[in-house]
Amino acid sequence: MLDTDSIPRDICLMDSTTICVLHGDGLIEMASIKSEDMSPVFTRMKSFRLDDVFDWCHSVVRVHDNIVVTGVKQDTTYWCIASPDDGHVDTIHRICKKSRWSYVTTKESIIYISCCVDVDTGVYGFDILNPSQCKYIYKHERLQWPTSIVMNVDGNIFVGNGSHLDSCIHQLTSSCQPVAIFSPRGIPWDLHAMFWDNGRLYVTRWGSHDIT
Repeated sequence: MLDTDSIPRDICLMDSTTICVLHGDGLIEMASIKSEDMSPVFTRMKSFRLDDVFDWCHSVVRVHDNIVVTGVKQDTTYWCIASPDDGHVDTIHRICKKSRWSYVTTKESIIYISCCVDVDTGVYGFDILNPSQCKYIYKHERLQWPTSIVMNVDGNIFVGNGSHLDSCIHQLTSSCQPVAIFSPRGIPWDLHAMFWDNGRLYVTRWGSHDIT
């Protein structure tokens, strides 16, 4: 049973049987998952907090043997590398001004973070081996409300723009160069989460739609 008094913000797989759940207040839970009678069963293994790291946490992803967490502190958005054992953090790294939210995905040692914050709205790429400066930046006038970011097996980045005025998906290379912007038939306005499965991109709003 996971914590129900806190607000879960994001989730990532640590391995085939373990998930990491990030809560907005900095609580992190590691839980095992198994299937019983075709239904998932979660068992909490351990939990810890990112004390005094962020005022509010946004997103989490596994990178090598650690986790990367994004969040805001005062008027700035940061990311950090945290230990999945106890939540230890050495340094937080600045991304941009305080964003409404941020989402993170990864390819090898590069992390890609989408942020929603006025003129700083965009995608930021950092190398965790050299985290002191941003490696890639992507901004576009049609990327005003990024609500999700995912990467497929070919290394292409897909960023969802969730504005009800212009719901679209931005496709980028791994160096954040634009490939295409598309608004497929059936894409929901106020686009929310996305994920890949078997070569198909799934997009959610209130229900779910699939995009090939």
